[in-house]
Amino acid sequence: MNHDRLADLARSGLVTAAMRRSTMTCGALVKMIGFDAKGAAASPRDRVLDLLSERCIDAGEPSLACSC
Repeated sequence: MNHDRLADLARSGLVTAAMRRSTMTCGALVKMIGFDAKGAAASPRDRVLDLLSERCIDAGEPSLACSC
């Protein structure tokens, strides 16, 4: 499982949601990045959101992880 690639996918979806001034549920995010929402373990999703937050902070941007 490539968490970096999944973080890229998550960023894309969450940026789109932010541009629409909306949020995305964790279930929708999990589906968008290719997990089955019912069968997805929390840790891969959480790791992806952690990576995404780190990238936003490093870029001086607000965290997109809070958009879901």
